[in-house]
Amino acid sequence: MALVSAKPDMCLARDRDGLNPLHLAAKKGMLDVLKELVRIRPDAARASVDQGGTVLHLCVKHFQIEALKLLMKAVNDKGFINAGDAYGNTILHLAVGDKQTETVKYLLMSGKIDVNAKNANGYTALDVLAQSRRDVQDWDIGNSLQEAGALKSSAIPSSCNANRSERPRGMPPVVHDQIMLLSTQERNSPNHMVVHDGAMQLPTNGSNLQIPSFLCGGGSPQIDTQRDKSKNNLNQGEWLAKKRDALMVVASLLASMAFQAGVNPPGGVWQENSTTGPGPHRAGEAVVAYNYPETYKYYLRANTISFVASLSTLLLLISGLPFRRKTFMWMLMVIMWLSITSMAFTYSYSIVAITPKKDRGPLRRTMYVAVPVWCGVMGLLLLGHTMRLTGRWLKHEGKSCLKHGATNDGNQNVQIEVR
Repeated sequence: MALVSAKPDMCLARDRDGLNPLHLAAKKGMLDVLKELVRIRPDAARASVDQGGTVLHLCVKHFQIEALKLLMKAVNDKGFINAGDAYGNTILHLAVGDKQTETVKYLLMSGKIDVNAKNANGYTALDVLAQSRRDVQDWDIGNSLQEAGALKSSAIPSSCNANRSERPRGMPPVVHDQIMLLSTQERNSPNHMVVHDGAMQLPTNGSNLQIPSFLCGGGSPQIDTQRDKSKNNLNQGEWLAKKRDALMVVASLLASMAFQAGVNPPGGVWQENSTTGPGPHRAGEAVVAYNYPETYKYYLRANTISFVASLSTLLLLISGLPFRRKTFMWMLMVIMWLSITSMAFTYSYSIVAITPKKDRGPLRRTMYVAVPVWCGVMGLLLLGHTMRLTGRWLKHEGKSCLKHGATNDGNQNVQIEVR
């Protein structure tokens, strides 16, 4: 440090990897050294990395959140904080991609990060989260991004992207565009509207300048409505994706169970051929098919239904069909209910087949309790979802009737005025 204090330009010297001393200190989390280097030569923190990016990108890549906080406070520049690397990724893109929950929350709370900045591929931070590997931290990061107003690239209107870096934070795009259209003469006149740090200052001479009330609120209703719709679409997309993954796992498990139950029936198979005795048989045939033929028939039916239902669900999920509506997912879920119920009956028939006759009494009493409980659970699920779907349908029909009635009233008013 004595050498750096004597020659501050040493802070700008680079090694073979293109990193200066401040870069290395941030990369390794050496906070005391980092503070001293920033004090001696503050502009060294702004030096870019040869591989692309800034020292802030190094902090995020190497999980040095304390160094990141120190540098963001030292270099209080939104342009520097929102700078992209060689691929256009901001530090928010990197933090979301690496699932650094604490870093993401800090960046969002700082108020200096552009939550809807796009990288070279046109992806926002929310796009990066949606395309990254599944993790338990996805919900926490996703909720934080949504609360900060993050959107997917497809949900960002093109007008909102224009001149984003030049538009003051918090100003609606329509206000910014109108101000840019003012002539030089109007801007120099004492009656024009002044914009400073995103706040609109009215003329001091009492001129009569009218501004729409919704503009003073910080955003147009069209943009707010579009943002709400984007959030709703995102929530529905996340619900469908998670439901699809859950159905895939359950269907795979049930298909495996049904296959094993089919090739390995309860009681096993005969190990050798026999042509004598009351029941001739061949090796490999199910023992239960000879001892309990009626039970075995029901066993096969229930197991086959479960197996076919599970395979059908898997086939539909991996076929690439656009299951983007909740209705299709409910249909698949009903199929899985059928598969689970059939597997429960398969288990019941297996237990009956392998239980000795002397223990049939306790087994019968157990079944008398288990079967009604299972039927009750299935009935409650079916009733609940039926009421839910019926309520949605009635709500939709009610809105349609109100809209139709309002249209008719408007037409009648027009006819009366014409007369």
